[in-house]
Amino acid sequence: MKPEHIIAMMRDRAGVTSMLAQASPPSEDFVAILEGMKDIHRAKTILYGNYIKTHGSDPQLFALMEHFSDIKRKYVRAEHFMKLVMSGKDMSTDELFDTYSDLAVYAAMGVQLLIHLGERDQNEQASSPGILDTGKQYGGGESVPHDLVS
Repeated sequence: MKPEHIIAMMRDRAGVTSMLAQASPPSEDFVAILEGMKDIHRAKTILYGNYIKTHGSDPQLFALMEHFSDIKRKYVRAEHFMKLVMSGKDMSTDELFDTYSDLAVYAAMGVQLLIHLGERDQNEQASSPGILDTGKQYGGGESVPHDLVS
């Protein structure tokens, strides 16, 4: 799916018009975080392989459950950190910062996985939509996976 189609899909799912999206510039911090996420994603792809290639050929539910497990691991890590802080332990926020960064990258990868699975199902089962297909089209006829993200 082309980047402009992904942007249109994300705005549509969030109920944000193009005009509203352009009404206020994003903060410099937010833009820097997105740039950092790109760097983390590139580096992790080199270290661990292409996530979509690795999980994108799995059956839909298995791929999504596996992705959720990755996110759950990070959530448990953050939860454990917060419990230590609440118990009075003097902790550095480095681990929590790293965990939130990982969660942000995993969230973007989850959207990427949903898009891939929706496109794959549309190509494999043109007459029988998969669980992620809603029939809504963006740009070049790509299927948009709405069912599990609403």
